[in-house]
Amino acid sequence: MTTNGNPHVLAIDLGTSGAKVGLVSSRAEILDWEFEPTPLLLTRGGAAEQRPGDWWAAIRAATHRLLDKRLVPVEEITALSCTAQWAGTVPVDAGGEPLANAIIWLD
Repeated sequence: MTTNGNPHVLAIDLGTSGAKVGLVSSRAEILDWEFEPTPLLLTRGGAAEQRPGDWWAAIRAATHRLLDKRLVPVEEITALSCTAQWAGTVPVDAGGEPLANAIIWLD
């Protein structure tokens, strides 16, 4: 694919089902995308949780698969857009590391 040096956006959407990562041109053309699921942990009491480490692993896996396709030179990816599920709580330590699973909006 010839891209003529046009800028592109790497778009990341972390939803409850997993990470979706797309490559979008500056003309709003979706070149391709990847999805990596994340486990949903449901407890007997009705709690809904996810492991923050699973989120990061899913984002990395989907991003690597997408970039490995070499759809555009990496130098043309000039912006990053991130969205995520809302109303989640992740307890962290002083270094920002998760102390427990995230309690998510579905709880």
